Amino acid sequence: MHARRAAYGPLTQRRIDQLASSTLSLYCQMFAEGKQQGEWAGGLSAELAAAYVAAQVALGVSQRAQARTPKEVRAMMEVAFAGLTSQKAGGASAPAN
Repeated sequence: MHARRAAYGPLTQRRIDQLASSTLSLYCQMFAEGKQQGEWAGGLSAELAAAYVAAQVALGVSQRAQARTPKEVRAMMEVAFAGLTSQKAGGASAPAN
């Protein structure tokens, strides 16, 4: 929806921006808390990881809008998130270093 925001009026555009900002803040909080609790040890800052997740979710939504099947989108999302979750695409855990 963010990609098509120009198609909406100013109030709706502001609401889209507010939702995007709130979502990004929540993702950032999730990564920061996960890092503090030892549940996520990614090499990225919480802010960068949050922006990456937001972009990947937006891509997944747009792919579904373009008639990609849920199976195709899931496969793309598994690849996209493999680096953040320390898992290889397909759900197998990556070897510990």
